[in-house]
Order: sequence, then structure tokens, then C-alpha cells
Amino acid sequence: MHVRPLSQNEMESGSQFTDRLHDMDFPIGFAGWIFAQDVGEWRFYVATPLFFVDGATATTDLFLRFFDRFGEECGMDFSSLQIGPSEADMIAALRKTYRVSGSSVEIENSTFRQGDQQIVIRAAQLYHSERDSGRERIKAARRRFVEKLEAA
Repeated sequence: MHVRPLSQNEMESGSQFTDRLHDMDFPIGFAGWIFAQDVGEWRFYVATPLFFVDGATATTDLFLRFFDRFGEECGMDFSSLQIGPSEADMIAALRKTYRVSGSSVEIENSTFRQGDQQIVIRAAQLYHSERDSGRERIKAARRRFVEKLEAA
């Protein structure tokens, strides 16, 4: 399957969106574009440890509040966005291999092992990838994020 290159606009939107999440102290384990082979399109993935702290519903609701306020401003299209736990197999494999913050890394045709699974990434553009900090630091970041979101 042919992988369409990311447009300059998509790369800038991903970078701006990730920067805004950082500025607001949203706990990010991973943020970046990954080519979703199953649908043949690019998706912007945001993975957060909040899924394990607050649960999927509360985390998604909080993230949607952020997106409603800043998504369009950053040029991000909601239909291309995926949010999930920072330990999902594909994300965990990338986070184990790459540490990225304040720049970006391009990946093409890479294979990773995560447990018993082999994960193939045709193409990706990573903006943030790091290990989760402790539970209390995650909760503190969430509190700062909510305060900043309410003040925005």
C-alpha cells in the first residue's frame, strides 16, 4: 500500500497541537502521526497515562474539552485524531524505542517487538515520546491542565 507523505500543513498542525498540550501541562506519553495501514490514512495519536489514573471516559471527556477549545486553532482535524492509553501495544513499542520532546522524528518501514507481537510501522512522524512519570506527578499535571483549561 502506498503511503501518502504528510503535508507540510499536517506536520505543522501536529507540532502545534503537541506544543499546546505541553503548554497546558496535559500528561502525554506519546503524540505523533502514524500511518494507519488498516484504513490507508494518517492518524494523529495522543497517548496519555490518564487512562490508567482517571479511566477512559473521564480522560476522553477532558481531552475533548481541550480539543473543542484549541483543536481548530492548531489546524487539527478531529476525524484524524486518536486518543488512547500510553501502554497500547503499538505506542508502547514506539515509546520504548524513541525518546522525543521539543523536536520530531520521522520513521519509515520499521518493525518492533512488543511482548509476543511484531508491530510494523510503515510511516510515522513523532513529536513526543517518553516514559510515564509516577502516578502523583500525572495527577498533579492533570490538575494544572484543568486549571489552565478553565482559565482559557
